Amino acid sequence: MTTEDPTPLYVEAGIQDQLLQSYRRFQLIVQSSLLLACVILFAVAMFVAGNTLALVIAAWMCVAIFSRWSASRVRKMIQSRVTDVDYWQRQILDFELQHPERTPHLTNFKIHQKTRAGAVPPDSGQLLEKDKGHTRMLLDTLLIRAFGLTWLALGLLLAVRAVAVYYHWSY
Repeated sequence: MTTEDPTPLYVEAGIQDQLLQSYRRFQLIVQSSLLLACVILFAVAMFVAGNTLALVIAAWMCVAIFSRWSASRVRKMIQSRVTDVDYWQRQILDFELQHPERTPHLTNFKIHQKTRAGAVPPDSGQLLEKDKGHTRMLLDTLLIRAFGLTWLALGLLLAVRAVAVYYHWSY
């Protein structure tokens, strides 16, 4: 890579960003599918009793455990990929800073983002910060937590159902 041609930097940043987005899509598809399986098992549990209920609860627990395990693994992959994207974006910002004769596309875009947020940082080192904003927080943290809370709520309801069947409660 020559110091005069930024194309490899943009290519690498693009590759890493595409991988990041594919990991996010994978996470959403897998977690949504597992949650659907959970809801189906929960619905079945509402209409069965005895050994069948025990089997449905066991299957539900296996799906729940796998869901939480896979979510934690993919989250680590996403965090690693975010670090890689940041690295290549920092390389581009540094290149643009060192070559003022070229149009600083990424620098201009990052300044635009910061201006919308209410602050314009003085140098390229502050254009990439740890706080990635609302969308990344929503996708990488809050949405996965919402899946977890849904699992927890359905698990508690399933436990209530099991206790109700055991003690022959009607509701």
